[in-house]
Amino acid sequence: MNNNFSAFVNQCFDSPHLQCIDSGYMHFDKTWQYKNVTSPFTRLYFVEKGAGILTVGDKKIELKPNFAYLVPTNLKFDYSCDDYLVKSYFHLNLIDDAGFDIFKNIKEIKSVKVSPEEIAEVTRFLNPPTLEDAFRLRRIIFATLEKLFSEIISPDCLYKAHSPLIDSAVAYIKTNLSNTLTAKMVAKHLFISESNLHKLFKTETGTTLGHYIDTLIFFNAQLMLSKTDLSLKDISEKLGFRDQFHFSRRFKELSGVSPSFYRKQQTLRQI
Repeated sequence: MNNNFSAFVNQCFDSPHLQCIDSGYMHFDKTWQYKNVTSPFTRLYFVEKGAGILTVGDKKIELKPNFAYLVPTNLKFDYSCDDYLVKSYFHLNLIDDAGFDIFKNIKEIKSVKVSPEEIAEVTRFLNPPTLEDAFRLRRIIFATLEKLFSEIISPDCLYKAHSPLIDSAVAYIKTNLSNTLTAKMVAKHLFISESNLHKLFKTETGTTLGHYIDTLIFFNAQLMLSKTDLSLKDISEKLGFRDQFHFSRRFKELSGVSPSFYRKQQTLRQI
């Protein structure tokens, strides 16, 4: 195992990076149809019965029984069903130390064969009545992800070690994430000049400090819009915007749609 992958594995075990933000067991019919789906979380499907189609560009992926499918964060795809489909689903985020979903760099849907017994266990333990059942369900999910890791984790997704100073900068930004946060404030906290911070951050992360803050704010805004009932006013306050109108303008600049429209899309396309 190479050193980067070893560091990545250690990172996953050292911190609670895997977050399950939604799950369910659903029966679908021909009405399960939607185009241009994209979400700030990864979908993990366990197909029990029936069939469906996921389409990415010109590529069609058939959903078949006794297979698990991973649809990465922010991947645009269509879904459809010609007859019926029965599946369990999990909405996941595997968060790296920079605060982003590791799956966001994956550009295609992946699948892996799973046993009928595992499918049955997932269904049975989806709403676990005991702590033991919850651990058993977690074991199945981790085992499935482990099967997929060799294919889905590319060099771009692997953990990249940073200097202690940049790690401290990232930790400070995540703790104090706000639209009002500036490079000057981060530099002051780290007792370093603003120019040196900009230079070191770009060298080690490949992105500018300002772009990193904006992207992290946008990612958190997407999650709050899709997975909470917080009002636009509450979200804008949490993210440090002066009002919800400023937040809405900035969100539309980055995504092309308003926060309200984005939330409506996510509500329709959740599963």
